[in-house]
Amino acid sequence: MNTIIPRLPQLLQDILSVDQNSNEFQKKVQLLSVLTSIGAVIPKFQCVNRNQKLMSPNLYAVILGAPGSGKSKIDVGMTIMTKTEDLIKQTISTVMLEPGLPAKCVVIPSNTSRQRLIQHLFVNGSFSPNVLYSTEMDNMKSTLKDQNTGFSEELRKAFEHEKINYSVKTGNLTYTIEHPNLSLIVSGTLDQALGYLNVENGLFSRALICYSTHKAEFKDQKAEDQNKPLQVGYTKYQDDVLEIFNRYNTPRTAKFTQNGLDLIKSYGEEVLKIGSTYFGDNGSGVAFRLAAIVQRIALILFASKHYATEVNEEVLIPDDLVALSIDIVKHYQDDNFRVLWEIQQVFKDEVEKAIYDALDEEFTTSYGKTVCTGHGFSDRQFPRLLTKWKNRNLVKRVKQGEWEKTVPPFMS
Repeated sequence: MNTIIPRLPQLLQDILSVDQNSNEFQKKVQLLSVLTSIGAVIPKFQCVNRNQKLMSPNLYAVILGAPGSGKSKIDVGMTIMTKTEDLIKQTISTVMLEPGLPAKCVVIPSNTSRQRLIQHLFVNGSFSPNVLYSTEMDNMKSTLKDQNTGFSEELRKAFEHEKINYSVKTGNLTYTIEHPNLSLIVSGTLDQALGYLNVENGLFSRALICYSTHKAEFKDQKAEDQNKPLQVGYTKYQDDVLEIFNRYNTPRTAKFTQNGLDLIKSYGEEVLKIGSTYFGDNGSGVAFRLAAIVQRIALILFASKHYATEVNEEVLIPDDLVALSIDIVKHYQDDNFRVLWEIQQVFKDEVEKAIYDALDEEFTTSYGKTVCTGHGFSDRQFPRLLTKWKNRNLVKRVKQGEWEKTVPPFMS
């Protein structure tokens, strides 16, 4: 983060400087939370993506770590957008609404039902800021699943701004949201994520993940810190976020230079090679979305930098902001792949994993057979394991009878 923070727009640097006692992971959490919340309030600031569709800068941020690791740092995003939400909630919808629909809001509870989520999006209207927020992924246990009550489909559609239609038998009602905008900020443990983030349907690939693998340590409390709670420090930036919302609450379009687009393409090709090598189609999906997230973050950085003065209806994103966006996404991409590695359970058999772990970085077939028999397997099974690992890009043959482990870059 030391190479990222000094290059950020001054507003973001100031927000991140409030907490002087956070570690590397906690700074990553705070940055992702701030980017997501600011991106949520500027849905009318759009660019054309590689599929030639208009895209708003909404992000799906998922924070994972052990209890006590500092996941609660995500609340900075909610704090700095409080005044913006208050203003939006005060606006009166021009749509004639039937009784029972929710009041206009920005922050939507994560433990809502599918129908209620759609009603929230319907009441708020197209191009309206919406944030699904939770500090406990357990709240989403019954709502992310692909069942009749689950809204995984709506999350996927909202990320791509695809039309959402929903029909209710009672009252013969139909809800249609033409251009849904939804951001997501949730935190939890890896075990919770393994149960709720669905890889097969593509929901996982839409998330930008911040994942701590370190064991939690008890943090010392300093006496002087009792006089300056972080919430108070963040509150003074609520006016800036409100100003960003007001500045970009009319449609504005961002464009990139050809060099900027080439930078994104080069990054996309780089991450696609990693994703497809170790995860096939699922890894490719993650790679494509990471490249798309670069564009979204570039818009957020531009808005964070240019909000105090008038901004044209069409703006050009400087190449240095594109490069910074790529570096920011790179800071999180390995976390995405680490969690995907866990979700896909590359080693579905614990004994097989134990055998692989027991091998040196370089080993011979004969030694591998010895390790194999030491774990209760027949030595004749080891060549089969080698074939399986080779197909998964976990090992490569150096020469006849000699092998080398292939360590994925996100695991090193």
